[in-house]
Amino acid sequence: MAAVFAVGLLLPFLLLRMAALGATEPALWLADETRAFGCREVQGEFVVLVSPQWGALALAARPFSGAERVGAIEGSQLRFSVPGLRMRELRAESKAIAGNGPLWGMLVKPVDLPPRPGCFGLDGIRGADAAQLQARLQQVTAEVFVPFQEELTSDAAGPRFTNRQVTFEVLAAGSPWRRMVVREAEPVDLPPHGNPRRYRVAAVLTAGGDQVLLLVSGSSRQVRRLEVGHGDAVLDDMPALRVRIKSVS
Repeated sequence: MAAVFAVGLLLPFLLLRMAALGATEPALWLADETRAFGCREVQGEFVVLVSPQWGALALAARPFSGAERVGAIEGSQLRFSVPGLRMRELRAESKAIAGNGPLWGMLVKPVDLPPRPGCFGLDGIRGADAAQLQARLQQVTAEVFVPFQEELTSDAAGPRFTNRQVTFEVLAAGSPWRRMVVREAEPVDLPPHGNPRRYRVAAVLTAGGDQVLLLVSGSSRQVRRLEVGHGDAVLDDMPALRVRIKSVS
């Protein structure tokens, strides 16, 4: 496996900061003013770089199940190699000094490669084995980030998905409110509501944490912005289908 990463692109990034995530988990904070990966900066326990050529590469400042050492953190620069791409260089201004250490990564290829590059941060996968981590990366990349990349990327900054729990309720005509609890950026199927339409939704918190973007795919593609604990959104009017966010924990 290690040999897979030994050839190809040697790519310097500026590492802005390694911040504490909880008590022990370091977070990467990367910046690239050239936006070669479709975003200006991104941070998270895992930083995931998405490419139409090779899929999704999850990078972390610590070892994790299924990972290989793919490069190193050298002061304010991050260097790593990815197979199949020619040598390139990216430059950006340094905003902080991060120290030195190894860099760990795992390459995941979604079923369908994304049409354009991008990046996102992913938190809260402590203790997951390689299969669980790959499944989570595949799901978030293919069902959340790629189809809603434009809505999720703000000011060219990549979104950061956490492990927080979102409780929401669904109301279909003639039925009581039905409560569902999901992990952020984890798509789930809404229960049938009396017509052929089927909906799959994912909840993503905004940066302030007081609003939720409800990403809806299925018969139609929709984005609804809801305040936590206030108001609801109509997804379908044949029959009426409404959703409201109860809490985030």
